[in-house]
Amino acid sequence: LKTWTEVTEVPAGHKLLATKLILTTKSDGRRKARLVANGCRQIPGRDVDDVWAPTARAETVRLVLAIAAQFRLALGAA
Repeated sequence: LKTWTEVTEVPAGHKLLATKLILTTKSDGRRKARLVANGCRQIPGRDVDDVWAPTARAETVRLVLAIAAQFRLALGAA
């Protein structure tokens, strides 16, 4: 899937942000891991333009899956 790419050199005029791997255990015993960037070092307009995460409601996902099943459509990731 090539989700990650390795950065071997930092482009001129840019800097790498420090990151932390946050590991938590949920109350039901499941484990969760997430990688977070040290965003307080970002400069708006230079390091970051937009900060948002697109999410879909569960009802919307179920509707799309139902329509795809009804019309026998193939679904795939963009």
